[in-house]
Amino acid sequence: MKKIICLAAASMLAVTAFVSCGKDKDKSSGSGFEGKWAASEMTVEGQTMTSFNLMIVDVPLDAMFHIDVDGDGTFTVETGLVGMPSDAEETSAKGKWEKVGDDTYKISADSDTDLIDAGEEIEIKIDGDTFTIESEEDGEKGSITFKRVTEFATYDVSSALGGLADAFGGLSE
Repeated sequence: MKKIICLAAASMLAVTAFVSCGKDKDKSSGSGFEGKWAASEMTVEGQTMTSFNLMIVDVPLDAMFHIDVDGDGTFTVETGLVGMPSDAEETSAKGKWEKVGDDTYKISADSDTDLIDAGEEIEIKIDGDTFTIESEEDGEKGSITFKRVTEFATYDVSSALGGLADAFGGLSE
């Protein structure tokens, strides 16, 4: 399970490890990449999922991983998880993107993260309203598919954990 959590975190941070300097024409005239993107599906070791078990609660992927792509060639990766323990790792990063072909973009992070160094570039190809980022770590392959959304979903981890504690407390009486 720890490998899956690490792969999920690595995949999220992989999104943050991309560089660019897009053409002014692309930045001013709009792009198929601009907008809001949320994770919709994750595949780890051949297993596909739409939610992720985090601290004994199932969190929908669309609340875990968000990418907000601006028309100025920048993007922000964040999570929609709220109420995380205070010792949770940083879950936000900024980066740059550029268009490199028809529906193909290159992204990279502006600074190092715990799992991925700045300057590592990832090329993505948009297919309609989705794109997939693939990764491999220690011989294990994984991918996260993102879909275009109009609003980002959130998930209150503390409320979910509190509800479970209440439920278990009620069962023990």
